[in-house]
Amino acid sequence: MTHPCRPPSPAWILNQKSAGEGIPHRFKAVENRSNGKDNAHAWGGKVEAGLRLGSASFFAEPLVSLAYSRTSLDDFTVGPNSFDYDRFTGLRGKAGLRIGGNTTVGGNAVAFYVGGAAVHEFKGKDGLVFTSGTQVLDLRGRRLGTYGQATAGANITMSSGVSGFIEGHAEFGGPYRGAGGRAGLRIAF
Repeated sequence: MTHPCRPPSPAWILNQKSAGEGIPHRFKAVENRSNGKDNAHAWGGKVEAGLRLGSASFFAEPLVSLAYSRTSLDDFTVGPNSFDYDRFTGLRGKAGLRIGGNTTVGGNAVAFYVGGAAVHEFKGKDGLVFTSGTQVLDLRGRRLGTYGQATAGANITMSSGVSGFIEGHAEFGGPYRGAGGRAGLRIAF
């Protein structure tokens, strides 16, 4: 049962459909799906190898990796609209170098690193054909090719048991650009 002031979630609607119970009138379009069984499957894997060279206070680490992923979604129809999904596949290789070190600052252990890599998409295919009445929209993703990736970060561990990290990354090459970051804090108690 959903809350009377909030509309039901799509998962609740589909569960009600499969259970044979009534669907609220405003969600009747969900009943027009082409089959009663909606499936989505995704799987992938990544193999990575590296060799750490240097000492406890400074290191250089060449890295290589190969990653594959595949996702498939069932096609479906809602009223006069249909969604025809391709399988989404990708094969990506990466080669790069990470350098960094460990030091002590004010009695706290600090590990730092910077890295750079060349990333190449050997395979990347995806698409969607959206049909609404007589209108057809064919959307295709394109393989990114080769681009660069840069990373920088630090981990800090205090003698009091508090630790944290911060990391920033950027991707660049041709029309492809992106950046992001992450941070975390751990407090032992």
